[in-house]
Parts: sequence; C-alpha cells; structure tokens
Amino acid sequence: MKNPMHKIFFIFFCFLFLSIFFLVSSCKDERNTNSSNNHKREDSTKKVTENGSKIKGSYFEKIDVTIGKKELKVPLGYEIKRQKVNLRKWAKIKLSPEFSIGGIIDTTFAFPTRVRTDSSGNIYVLDMRAKCVKKFNSNGEFQKKYGRQGNGPGEFQSPSRMDILPDGKIIVLDSNQNRCTVFDGDKVYQILSHLQPIGICFNNEFEFSTLQVLDPLGYAPIRRYNFNGEKIRDYQNVIMTQSLGDIFIGALPFINGELYRSQNNNLIYVPIYMNHFVKFSRNGSIQFSRNTIEDIKLPSFKRDRFDVINFRFPKENMSAYFSSLLEDHLYIVSFRETKKIADSIEYVIDSYSESNGDYQYSFKIMLDEKMGDFHATKNKIYILKQDTELSVYSYKIIE
Repeated sequence: MKNPMHKIFFIFFCFLFLSIFFLVSSCKDERNTNSSNNHKREDSTKKVTENGSKIKGSYFEKIDVTIGKKELKVPLGYEIKRQKVNLRKWAKIKLSPEFSIGGIIDTTFAFPTRVRTDSSGNIYVLDMRAKCVKKFNSNGEFQKKYGRQGNGPGEFQSPSRMDILPDGKIIVLDSNQNRCTVFDGDKVYQILSHLQPIGICFNNEFEFSTLQVLDPLGYAPIRRYNFNGEKIRDYQNVIMTQSLGDIFIGALPFINGELYRSQNNNLIYVPIYMNHFVKFSRNGSIQFSRNTIEDIKLPSFKRDRFDVINFRFPKENMSAYFSSLLEDHLYIVSFRETKKIADSIEYVIDSYSESNGDYQYSFKIMLDEKMGDFHATKNKIYILKQDTELSVYSYKIIE
C-alpha cells in the first residue's frame, strides 16, 4: 500500500471490524454467563410477538425444520425459564402393593393404554383394543363398561386418550373418527373435533380442550370447546407461526404431548420431546414455561416431502416418558434416566411445582415389567404395565 491514505483506511476498517467482533463476542459471553446453570442456548432469537413487535431482552428457543429444500428455524411461542438446579434431590418412596387387575394370562384387558381415577377412588382404564372404558371401584372390583366398537354415539374405532372429572364424568378421544365422546351418567355427548387431535382433557364440567399437530399455521394446537362442539377459544400458539411464512407445513409431531386440568382451571401442557412444560391461564395465554432438570436438546424435524406425515423422533429427544398432575405436583417420568437393572426396570420420576414450575425432588420405582401409563393421587399410584396388568400401590414420599 504505497498510498498513505489507503493504509489509513485499511487500518481504520481493521480496527472497526475487530471492535465489532469483540463487542459481539462479549455480548455472547455475557448472555451465556447470565443463563442459569450456565446452560448454553445454542438456538436463541429475539422475542417476536405474532404481530411482529420485538420485546427487548427476551429470547425464544428455535427448532430446525427442514421440508424438502426448505430450511427453517421455527421459534417456540414462549421463553423457557431454566431451573435453578441441575442435580436431582433424591427423596425416598415407601411403596406398598395393594392389588392388581388383569395380566398376561388374564382377559380383563386387551390393550389398556390409560388409567385415571375420580374423587371416590373409582378406577377408569381405557382399553384401546376392546374399544371401551372399564370402571372399577377402589378395591379393584369391576363396575361398568362405557362404549363399544362401532360408529354411533358412545362407540369407538380407535380410542386413544381419555380424561375423568372428580364426579366421574368421562371424555374419550377417538382420533381416527375425529370426534370426542362424553359419558355423563346416562347421557352421551358426541362431539366432532377438528384435525384429528391426539390429546384431550376437561377444563371444567362443561368444557374440554384438545391438542392437535396437523395444521399449526391455520389452527392453534390447543383449542377449547363446549359439549355442543362450539369453540370457546384458541390457546396461545406454542410456535411462532409467522416464522413459517406461507408454506404448507403439514404436521409438526414434536408438539405431541399431554394436557392436564390444573388448579383454578388452568391448563398444563407437557410435550413428549421438548424437555419442558407450559402453563396456560384460563383465558388461553401462557403464564410460564419451565424446562426440566435434564439437558436434552430440542428436536430437529426433517421431511423429504410436504405431503408426508412422520411421527418418529430419535429417542434421545424424548424427555417425558409419562406424566401425571396431582395438585401442586407435576410428576414427569424421565425417559433418559429410566434404565434396566438385572431383571427389573428402574424408573426415575421428577416432581415439579404446578404453581411456578420449580423442580422439587425425584424418586425411583422398580418394576418387573415395562410401564404403559402412570397416574398418581394423594395416597395411591396406579401403573399400567405392558403385560396388560394394572398395579395399584399405596405410597408415601419422604423428602
């Protein structure tokens, strides 16, 4: 550089470049340092509301979505607040077997998939293959059967999820028939649903909510209805739909999870794959989202064509094996920490506060058979096993 002015400009631009570089680096370091548990947020973006406005200082996690040649980074519709701890606090559980129903050489159940209870201790088991819900009293004695195979009111083809109100009112989701059925004493309500939802729960004695994954752009994944099939409201979307533009996205199976009616008629959403849970208020807005204490990355989603629906994810993305909500305790059965030991399976169950999402404690349960569903009440634990047996235990947690 013979021209002195060129040299001056060169030095100036080098200095400018280095200044910007160190400024950006220091900002990144500061953000990572301030993250609780020193957890690196590899996929973060500034918080953007659905109308495009930015909220200073907030960040949303992103999920990598590839469909054909389209590569997108889709932000979740909420900020995930980290736990204050990342090590488990172990509690002891005193577990005493009460009784069992069914089993591999028993014909009580064909293929049980869900277990729930009412305030009187009655037990309800959804038998997917038998196309019905079977009710037992608190001692395990059979009481009544709800539903049968067919296409009429109170009949099912592939019942997949159910929920029970404290008074014994039942709602069953039959995704393939795209409808929900409510059993209220001798009354049967048949309600057409939308987009084949895969999750369901009561909000109160007159309303219920569904979870669907098929069109998260056109419809919110979580929607609330009355027994006439009228939509009461859409809940706040769990993803930023504007980030997807106008492309046809089809299904987003990483949204799959469980819905629970929480205290004060709020709603808890527990995704299977996304390593956190979300609490919604009664008006449908998100109150908070908290991660679990496990370090599990958000899943990426890849599909070769737009017209293919793929519900498979790598097991390393699974976080909530099963879950259950009991007053202020949200129990999540950890998929990652569950392990086989000799001829038994050790399940790790983490407890989180429903009111604020804080981690509380963890305990272990040893089973001789794989778990098919988990449900907890104040003094009982109900475990469906994959050999079609329902085991009922009394328990006490000692922190």
